Amino acid sequence: MKKLLSIIALSISCAAFAAWETVELSPGGEWTVDAPCRLAAVRAASSVAAGTVALSGVYSLDVTSNATETVTTTEVLWQRILTNDTASVTNTYAGQVVYTPPPPWLLASEGWITNTASRTVSRQVKTGETLALTNSLASITCSGGLGSANPTNALLVPGERVVTSGTAKGKVFLVLER
Repeated sequence: MKKLLSIIALSISCAAFAAWETVELSPGGEWTVDAPCRLAAVRAASSVAAGTVALSGVYSLDVTSNATETVTTTEVLWQRILTNDTASVTNTYAGQVVYTPPPPWLLASEGWITNTASRTVSRQVKTGETLALTNSLASITCSGGLGSANPTNALLVPGERVVTSGTAKGKVFLVLER
């Protein structure tokens, strides 16, 4: 019994509690989201008995493009190739190397060579263009000056602007769950 009570107490203490917040807008106004949240409900109070409110989420997105740049480097190397009848050994040295003659039983080839390496780098570059992505969050028609809506799956992200429009004159209340 003690274990059961301990488990229940632990699960209650670990339960996440939602924080509720209300944002007040005037019709035609806008609000910029500062932290991720869910739009749980919208309520409109209007002096126009059958006023309408359209609530939209507008998110601006910078357009990017791939930019590539190829860099080629050339390095001068000293190369020595030692060969006998069955095998060949190649040694490559960076910088200047002092000549040492090979043993008489080996054939040798020496000389300067160049090693060329190319690298291509790609990165995202802003083009200066911006896309404005608009999403309809709720639509309200007031009855007797009041109206409400409960949007489903209306998630808001930081930087998104919530914009109101319509014929209602009064206040629009956003109920947010954080």
